[in-house]
Amino acid sequence: MPVTGFTTEITWSKFKKLKTRPANSDADGYTVARSQTRYSFARGEGGAIVIKTMNIAISMDTTQSWVVESKMTDELLQHEQGHFDITALGVREINLGALRLKEKTTRELEESIKDLNDTLQGKIDATNIRYDEQTKHSQAKTQQEKWDKAIAAEKRKAEGSVDNLPK
Repeated sequence: MPVTGFTTEITWSKFKKLKTRPANSDADGYTVARSQTRYSFARGEGGAIVIKTMNIAISMDTTQSWVVESKMTDELLQHEQGHFDITALGVREINLGALRLKEKTTRELEESIKDLNDTLQGKIDATNIRYDEQTKHSQAKTQQEKWDKAIAAEKRKAEGSVDNLPK
Protein backbone atom coordinates (compact mmCIF):
# COMPACT_ATOMS: atom_id res chain seq x y z
CA MET A 1 0.00 0.00 0.00
CA PRO A 2 1.80 3.13 -1.17
CA VAL A 3 2.24 6.29 0.85
CA THR A 4 0.10 9.09 -0.55
CA GLY A 5 2.18 12.27 -1.00
CA PHE A 6 5.51 10.39 -1.05
CA THR A 7 6.61 12.15 -4.25
CA THR A 8 5.35 15.62 -3.29
CA GLU A 9 7.50 18.48 -4.53
CA ILE A 10 7.24 21.39 -2.16
CA THR A 11 7.05 25.03 -3.28
CA TRP A 12 7.54 28.34 -1.54
CA SER A 13 3.79 28.89 -1.69
CA LYS A 14 3.47 26.29 1.13
CA PHE A 15 5.57 28.38 3.55
CA LYS A 16 4.70 31.31 5.77
CA LYS A 17 6.90 34.20 4.71
CA LEU A 18 8.75 35.93 7.56
CA LYS A 19 10.82 39.12 7.55
CA THR A 20 13.34 37.66 10.00
CA ARG A 21 13.99 34.22 11.43
CA PRO A 22 12.48 33.38 14.81
CA ALA A 23 14.69 34.19 17.79
CA ASN A 24 15.18 30.52 18.63
CA SER A 25 16.35 29.50 15.14
CA ASP A 26 19.61 29.59 13.19
CA ALA A 27 17.87 28.55 9.94
CA ASP A 28 16.38 30.56 7.09
CA GLY A 29 13.62 28.02 6.50
CA TYR A 30 11.78 25.33 8.40
CA THR A 31 9.73 22.48 7.00
CA VAL A 32 7.24 20.42 8.96
CA ALA A 33 5.80 17.32 7.32
CA ARG A 34 2.91 15.43 8.89
CA SER A 35 1.52 12.00 8.30
CA GLN A 36 -1.93 10.59 8.84
CA THR A 37 -2.58 6.88 9.10
CA ARG A 38 -5.77 4.85 8.93
CA TYR A 39 -5.82 1.09 9.12
CA SER A 40 -8.11 -1.85 9.71
CA PHE A 41 -7.31 -5.24 11.19
CA ALA A 42 -8.13 -8.80 10.21
CA ARG A 43 -7.23 -12.32 11.26
CA GLY A 44 -4.31 -13.61 9.29
CA GLU A 45 -2.43 -16.86 9.03
CA GLY A 46 -2.54 -18.90 12.22
CA GLY A 47 -5.17 -16.59 13.69
CA ALA A 48 -2.76 -13.69 14.14
CA ILE A 49 -4.13 -10.16 14.05
CA VAL A 50 -2.66 -8.28 11.07
CA ILE A 51 -3.29 -5.06 9.22
CA LYS A 52 -5.88 -5.68 6.51
CA THR A 53 -5.84 -2.20 4.96
CA MET A 54 -3.61 0.76 5.62
CA ASN A 55 -3.83 4.26 4.20
CA ILE A 56 -0.96 6.55 5.07
CA ALA A 57 -0.50 10.06 3.70
CA ILE A 58 2.27 12.60 4.14
CA SER A 59 1.80 16.31 3.60
CA MET A 60 3.44 19.57 4.44
CA ASP A 61 2.16 21.38 7.51
CA THR A 62 1.71 24.85 6.05
CA THR A 63 0.83 26.32 9.46
CA GLN A 64 4.23 25.39 10.92
CA SER A 65 6.54 25.70 7.89
CA TRP A 66 8.21 29.06 7.31
CA VAL A 67 10.93 30.82 5.32
CA VAL A 68 12.72 34.15 5.66
CA GLU A 69 11.40 35.97 2.61
CA SER A 70 14.75 37.50 1.61
CA LYS A 71 16.41 34.03 1.67
CA MET A 72 14.02 32.26 -0.73
CA THR A 73 16.50 30.64 -3.13
CA ASP A 74 16.31 27.50 -5.24
CA GLU A 75 19.10 26.03 -3.10
CA LEU A 76 17.22 26.61 0.14
CA LEU A 77 14.02 25.18 -1.35
CA GLN A 78 15.95 22.06 -2.43
CA HIS A 79 17.31 21.78 1.12
CA GLU A 80 13.81 22.03 2.57
CA GLN A 81 12.66 19.39 0.07
CA GLY A 82 15.31 17.17 1.63
CA HIS A 83 13.66 17.54 5.04
CA PHE A 84 10.30 16.61 3.55
CA ASP A 85 11.82 13.62 1.76
CA ILE A 86 13.62 12.37 4.89
CA THR A 87 10.27 12.36 6.67
CA ALA A 88 8.62 10.67 3.66
CA LEU A 89 11.23 7.90 3.75
CA GLY A 90 10.58 7.34 7.44
CA VAL A 91 6.83 7.32 6.94
CA ARG A 92 7.20 4.73 4.18
CA GLU A 93 9.29 2.62 6.58
CA ILE A 94 6.51 2.84 9.15
CA ASN A 95 4.06 1.69 6.49
CA LEU A 96 6.20 -1.24 5.37
CA GLY A 97 7.04 -2.28 8.93
CA ALA A 98 3.45 -2.11 10.12
CA LEU A 99 2.27 -4.32 7.27
CA ARG A 100 4.67 -7.05 8.50
CA LEU A 101 3.40 -7.01 12.09
CA LYS A 102 1.47 -9.95 13.52
CA GLU A 103 0.14 -10.06 17.07
CA LYS A 104 -2.24 -12.13 19.17
CA THR A 105 -4.65 -9.28 19.90
CA THR A 106 -5.76 -6.00 18.35
CA ARG A 107 -4.42 -4.15 21.39
CA GLU A 108 -0.99 -5.78 21.01
CA LEU A 109 -0.94 -4.87 17.33
CA GLU A 110 -1.85 -1.26 18.10
CA GLU A 111 0.97 -1.15 20.68
CA SER A 112 3.42 -2.60 18.16
CA ILE A 113 2.38 0.01 15.58
CA LYS A 114 2.87 2.77 18.16
CA ASP A 115 6.32 1.40 19.10
CA LEU A 116 7.31 1.22 15.43
CA ASN A 117 6.07 4.76 14.86
CA ASP A 118 7.95 6.08 17.91
CA THR A 119 11.17 4.34 16.89
CA LEU A 120 11.04 5.61 13.32
CA GLN A 121 10.04 9.13 14.38
CA GLY A 122 13.20 9.17 16.50
CA LYS A 123 15.23 8.15 13.44
CA ILE A 124 13.52 10.81 11.30
CA ASP A 125 14.25 13.51 13.89
CA ALA A 126 17.89 12.45 14.33
CA THR A 127 18.40 12.28 10.55
CA ASN A 128 16.93 15.77 10.04
CA ILE A 129 19.27 17.16 12.71
CA ARG A 130 22.28 15.43 11.13
CA TYR A 131 21.21 16.71 7.69
CA ASP A 132 21.17 20.32 8.92
CA GLU A 133 24.47 19.94 10.78
CA GLN A 134 26.29 18.39 7.83
CA THR A 135 24.84 20.68 5.16
CA LYS A 136 24.93 23.77 7.39
CA HIS A 137 21.29 24.41 6.41
CA SER A 138 22.19 24.18 2.67
CA GLN A 139 25.31 26.37 2.86
CA ALA A 140 27.83 23.47 2.61
CA LYS A 141 27.36 22.83 -1.10
CA THR A 142 29.40 19.60 -1.37
CA GLN A 143 27.61 18.05 1.60
CA GLN A 144 24.24 19.23 0.28
CA GLU A 145 24.92 17.50 -3.05
CA LYS A 146 25.94 14.32 -1.21
CA TRP A 147 22.69 14.34 0.75
CA ASP A 148 20.57 15.19 -2.31
CA LYS A 149 21.97 12.15 -4.16
CA ALA A 150 21.59 9.84 -1.17
CA ILE A 151 18.00 10.90 -0.49
CA ALA A 152 17.04 10.50 -4.16
CA ALA A 153 18.64 7.04 -4.28
CA GLU A 154 16.77 5.88 -1.18
CA LYS A 155 13.46 7.22 -2.49
CA ARG A 156 13.93 5.20 -5.70
CA LYS A 157 14.36 1.96 -3.74
CA ALA A 158 11.15 0.14 -2.84
CA GLU A 159 12.42 -0.25 0.72
CA GLY A 160 14.79 2.73 0.93
CA SER A 161 15.61 3.73 4.48
CA VAL A 162 16.66 6.73 6.52
CA ASP A 163 19.27 4.33 7.96
CA ASN A 164 21.10 4.47 4.61
CA LEU A 165 21.48 8.26 4.56
CA PRO A 166 24.87 9.85 5.36
CA LYS A 167 26.19 9.33 8.88
